[in-house]
Amino acid sequence: MQSPKLPIHNMAQRHHGLIQEVAEYWTQAARVCLDRHHQPPVVFKIVWAERSGTQASDLENCIRLEISGVDHGNVATVARRLDDKLEQAASGNSNLPAIAGVVGFRAQLIQLANLEE
Repeated sequence: MQSPKLPIHNMAQRHHGLIQEVAEYWTQAARVCLDRHHQPPVVFKIVWAERSGTQASDLENCIRLEISGVDHGNVATVARRLDDKLEQAASGNSNLPAIAGVVGFRAQLIQLANLEE
């Protein structure tokens, strides 16, 4: 069975409000980090405490996502950055539920957490 692929291309087409130039910058930054530490294909572990039952097409209007990446560091570095992103989501001026996520490029880890209200 083939593992799902992380869709980092064409982000501006999938995310309302994200302009093409910014999306391309983020895509290139992710590629640089991945190329610095790994040879393709790369398998990442994804850790998420809970999952929403929401359909993917509805996510833009029903949930906020605070996301970041860590080029260097280990699992503890990713966890610290995740705590920072959760604090950032908590301080936002929106009443929508939020998920924070951090990609650890060297650690090969994507860690997600729901913001507890």
